[in-house]
Amino acid sequence: MKFLVAGVGAMGTRFALKLKQAGNDVTVVDDDVYVAKSASKTTLRPGEEFSYYIEFGNTGDAFSDSITITDTIDSRLTIVRAEGASISGNTLTWEVSSLSPDEVNTYEIVVRVNDNVQADSVIENVVVLTEEDEQPLEDEVNVNVVDSNVT
Repeated sequence: MKFLVAGVGAMGTRFALKLKQAGNDVTVVDDDVYVAKSASKTTLRPGEEFSYYIEFGNTGDAFSDSITITDTIDSRLTIVRAEGASISGNTLTWEVSSLSPDEVNTYEIVVRVNDNVQADSVIENVVVLTEEDEQPLEDEVNVNVVDSNVT
């Protein structure tokens, strides 16, 4: 017999307690998956390249299966490189078949600010991690575009 108790804890961290019963013993296993987004720089000029980083991991003691990570890059940016991603337009997708307990991975996305981006623009970027039968997790980072003449 198996039971599943799931929810979202502090800071958007999802938890799932999987209870497995064998005979009279009940074992609690927990896959505690998270996703975090960051940028190598947060103040940029038109034409400048920078990197977004997506870190995701499993701090629980159970495997996580069927994870999809999706990141849609703002149209004011040009994708230079995103290793391992499937790219459709400005949407990047990574499929992760299994995430072991205590496993942590990082994806890097290199982008360039388009030359025509107006000064004082704020570019928001959101990453979404979905796992089969779980609520999606999100994290975001903003970058600011300044005038190319500002030093």
